[in-house]
Formats: sequence, structure tokens, C-alpha cells
Amino acid sequence: MKPGISPELDYLISACFSGQTAAGSAGLNSGEIARIVLGNRFLNYAFDKIDTDGFTAEVREKLESALRSNTFSSLMQAGETLKVNSLASGLGIPLHFYKGVVWSQWLFDDVKMRAPGDIDLFVSREHLIPLIDALKATGYTTHPFHEALLSSPEPTASDFLDSDYHIPLTGADESGYTKSIVEVHWRIAYPRLCFDFGPADSGRYGAHMEFLNHHIPVFSNEYQFLMMIVNHGGKEDWNRLRYVIDLKAYMDRYGLRTDWDLVDRIATEKGIRKLLGRGLGILRELGYDWKPEFPAAGQNVGIEELRDTWYRLNPLPGNASWTYFRHSVAMRDSSHKLKILKAHVRFLTSFRLHRQKLKWYREHPG
Repeated sequence: MKPGISPELDYLISACFSGQTAAGSAGLNSGEIARIVLGNRFLNYAFDKIDTDGFTAEVREKLESALRSNTFSSLMQAGETLKVNSLASGLGIPLHFYKGVVWSQWLFDDVKMRAPGDIDLFVSREHLIPLIDALKATGYTTHPFHEALLSSPEPTASDFLDSDYHIPLTGADESGYTKSIVEVHWRIAYPRLCFDFGPADSGRYGAHMEFLNHHIPVFSNEYQFLMMIVNHGGKEDWNRLRYVIDLKAYMDRYGLRTDWDLVDRIATEKGIRKLLGRGLGILRELGYDWKPEFPAAGQNVGIEELRDTWYRLNPLPGNASWTYFRHSVAMRDSSHKLKILKAHVRFLTSFRLHRQKLKWYREHPG
């Protein structure tokens, strides 16, 4: 979809990436602007950058209501993040936070700027079960499927942990309303995708950041930046505009003081230089002011297809395994393509684990 097919999308990109808001939103469809902003989940970032004077009262109220809801949820998640950090610290369990409100503070210096979501953290396999048990003791629950696999006799439980990367735990109030979800990760993605980021690197790249007058454990800027490239580009393929806004925020705040040689070394080691170049290329194609100090951006990044996706808001795949595989093979460095293929073969031939999963689903239809 070339510029001009959706003037509302063009307006939002211009306002958010190059700061060109002088033309205002006169003559544009305010309902379309709201649909694109809400569907791409960047309302909190865009709200002060767009001209809502010409919006209908109904659309303006819809956006203001969503903004209030997002703000409340983000503040709740921020408070819960500190509680989880205090819990783990008191038990001597080392962890590192990422995504969610932590990235909102890291990227925008404001916990309310990103769309609210889960509380994501990394913990080593050694401390995984103790942390899950501690969270459950405070009222969090795991899905029965994960509970069954974790409580399975060996080697099934280890087979599951070897093939997966995270377990979500749900915290609900007395009425059953979900107040927060904590996603406990022991790696960044399915191991068959060969994105080797996680707790094993904490010794080299661990750091702390200030978060609501507390210091919480995270990773260094360069390492978190590449985790963002992996999550937004490697897993999600930049399929929502909010992911590119995160990238813009990083370059705004840290681009001129990032050790780009270190970024290149880590990206080469992890086989994601191609992913990195594409992400930077997308940002530059959207009109971002590229400084001489920045690394080279990729060419032919498929920006028209992405613009079409951001406009049409194509449904995200329910089971992303095949999508992840195709994207990984297409977008990873040549040094890692064979590694990814071998990892998928190992997963597909993990018959013992697949039998256990199939048994559970047969016993729990629907």
C-alpha cells in the first residue's frame, strides 16, 4: 500500500515519526484514525501528537476513555512489577525484567506510554520452579495444561522445559477479574527458533534501572535493544506500528550513546544482523532523521507490505509456529539457517512430549 491510499495512516506516520503535524487532521476520517491507532496499540504515544480538534465527539470520547483505561492499567502493572521484584529479591531469586511497563520507562521515561500488557521477566531454569511456587503462594495460578506438564514425572517435565520458553501466571481479584499476568521466561522464544537470549547472558549484560524510585534488574541498553529487535522483528515481524515506535524511542533516547560496535558483535554472535538491518531500515523508510553516527540501515525492507498490514490490521495467527519458522529461515543470518532447521527437526521428533500434550488435550476437550 503506497502513501496516499490511506491519508489517515500517512498522517499518523508523519505525526509520530517526523513530527510533521502542521497540516492537522482536517478533512480526515477521525474514525479511521482511531481505528488505526487503537488497532496498532499506540494510543498513549500518539494522543498528544495528533490534532483531535476536528474529531467527532464520539471518536474523541472513545479515545479519551481508552487513554484513561490504558493509563490505569499501566499504573497497576507498574505497582505489581515492584511487588514481584520484592518477592523475588526476598527469596534470593535473581531475575531480569523486560517488555511491558519496564520498557515503557526505559524507552519513554514514562510507565504509561506503551500499551499495557503482561509483566515479563527472565529467570534461570534453576530458579524457575521456586519463583513459580512463590507467585502461586501469593494467589497467582498457572494454566492447567502447564500445571500438568510441570508436575509430570521425568523426563516429560524436562522435555517440556527444553522445548518451550515461558509460562504465564494469572493474578485475579476476589471477583475473578484478571488484574495482572506474569510471564516467567527462561529464554526469549521457542528454542527451535535459535534466538539465544536470556538469563545465561546476565553475567555479561546484566544491569539495573531506576523504576518508580526503585532499582530493578534488567539488561544493558545494547542487549535490551537487540532483545527488542528479536521480539518486534524476529517474532512479530513488525506487524503493528507500535513496535516501530518502540524502535524510534530507543534511537531518540539512546541512539547517540549506544555502543554500536558491541551491538554488531552481539548481533553477529546471535545470527540476527539481517533482522537488525531490516528494523533500522523500516525506521529510516518512515522518515526518521538518520544521524551519521547510526549504523547502516537495511534496504528493500518491504515497507509497502508493512504499511498495508498496519492499515488493514490483518488478524495475527492463532498458532504462530509455522509463521515463526518461515520468517526465521527467511530473515536470519546464513550462519544460523541450518541450526534453525535442525532444531525444528529435533522438536518435531520429540514424540514423548507430543504424546503427553495430545493426551492432555484429549482429556480436556475445548
